[in-house]
Amino acid sequence: MRLNVLGRPGPPSGPVKFEEVNAEKITLSWLPPKDDGGSKVTNYVIERRVANRKTWIPVTNEPKERIWTVEGLMEGHEYVFRICAQNKYGVGEPLDSEPEEARKLYAVPGQCEKPTISAVDHDSMMVNWEEPEDDGGSPVTGYWLERKETTSKRWNRVTRDPIRGMAFGVSHNVTGLIEGSQYLFRVTAINAAGCGPPSACTDPIFARDPICKYCMILDFTYALGCLK
Repeated sequence: MRLNVLGRPGPPSGPVKFEEVNAEKITLSWLPPKDDGGSKVTNYVIERRVANRKTWIPVTNEPKERIWTVEGLMEGHEYVFRICAQNKYGVGEPLDSEPEEARKLYAVPGQCEKPTISAVDHDSMMVNWEEPEDDGGSPVTGYWLERKETTSKRWNRVTRDPIRGMAFGVSHNVTGLIEGSQYLFRVTAINAAGCGPPSACTDPIFARDPICKYCMILDFTYALGCLK
């Protein structure tokens, strides 16, 4: 004769896994209890506390699956989580996690090298640069290219959206320049953590047609004169 004792479930099976860690949220996962108390587990109850404090703070009793993202954490703080299974007879004993710090798993990208300028015209310039050596642990997703006149203190982005990178360096043709004005350019790499530090700015350069164009005209005129 087998006697089934009905009651609250046992603790979930551990350990608690940290599936994703961020500066403001941590995703937890766990296994079901070995003993469900003779009744189906209906949900899980999650609480948290700062590792160096004793007070538990309720997080949720909503999870029906064995995964949950705890939000509203503070970057740099260590947290302990505990999870209880619940059935129709009540809430069971908890499973405690190890302490885990709310932190960014990656940083912003490093600084790009100073950009170079090519294909200068009276109202446009081609700006070229390479991706930073340090991507911060997360792929670079784009770049902000900024310009300013040497007589101005304000930097302005040259595009509405970030400029996407290419396999062999990045180039962007900046148009709408004022002929005779002198410009500086700088570039900032972007990844999932945010924007890195801006590069050193380019050497100042005037927006004007290259002198070689006129040299070619003079050379051609001289050649015609020699043929006469």
